[in-house]
Amino acid sequence: IDPLTLPVSTNIQNSNIVLETLKRMKDSHPKVKTIIGLSNISYGLPERRLINQDFVVLAMTCGLDAAILDSTDQKIMVLIKATNLLLGKDEFCGQYLKAFREGKL
Repeated sequence: IDPLTLPVSTNIQNSNIVLETLKRMKDSHPKVKTIIGLSNISYGLPERRLINQDFVVLAMTCGLDAAILDSTDQKIMVLIKATNLLLGKDEFCGQYLKAFREGKL
């Protein structure tokens, strides 16, 4: 399910709305998978990558399962690996260590 991410440039509460929606969806339907169009949150703002990088971490802590994002943004990919590790979703730190060995951290 995509909770429809709207830009914070049009309503400063849009990020909180998405995060709360993700939390409620996971609380009421834990098996349902969630996805967002990540860059929608930063539309119309400068330094969009920074906003996207921070928001994906926040969304993951609220139960986000997947995101449509710029996979060429190395920092966002590293943040996702580190966040998965810290959320207990990377058993034995396997994906994080693999990325380190491959020089992707």
